[in-house]
Amino acid sequence: IMAAPLTQEPLVPEVLAMPYHEALLATVGRPMQRRAALAIVSAVLAGDVGLRDCETVRHLFSLADTLLRDEGSTELEEEEELARHLEHDPAAFIVEQEAVAQLVHQVRHEDPNTVFKMLSVLWEYFVQGGPHRIRFTVPAMVAAMLRLVSSLVRGAGQYHLHEECVSLLDVFQLTREMCAKLGALAPKESLRLWLLCAASADRAATAAGEDNA
Repeated sequence: IMAAPLTQEPLVPEVLAMPYHEALLATVGRPMQRRAALAIVSAVLAGDVGLRDCETVRHLFSLADTLLRDEGSTELEEEEELARHLEHDPAAFIVEQEAVAQLVHQVRHEDPNTVFKMLSVLWEYFVQGGPHRIRFTVPAMVAAMLRLVSSLVRGAGQYHLHEECVSLLDVFQLTREMCAKLGALAPKESLRLWLLCAASADRAATAAGEDNA
């Protein structure tokens, strides 16, 4: 019932802002909360709903909290946190985390500054999820960040007019943080992402040189 309206993009911001969702979830156990959270995320994906502001992202992720982090995970040491994946059914966990990672691609806005703010909000949540979740979310986040780089490079002539517009340096710094987090958890994937970032930075530098010529 909670998820049904979330396939309709015009309804999503208002529905997610309703206060009774969290109260309802609080009345059921954590396994049921996870199923409800997956239903909510799946509805957004099924409707190809765009996430267009930070408030909507925060409301959505508040309801999906059980998919984003383990109970009490903020109090764990890194080694303990890494072992938390053993508490999950492997097949169900993969389905959940792949769905969460797909949400990254629902971030849509014509203003790159707004996109960067929304991606930064996503990263605030993802980084709390532990290394067993970051394996899934970092590749999607890096892909989104590099799309933002391309958008900034293509629109260099218009975006620089906005004093508060995100800079390429801001984007690459956050992307570097993401790649570093993946690090030894998935060395081959981490190397692939580093190379993509390097290629993107090279193209951005080339474009900047051509604009200044």
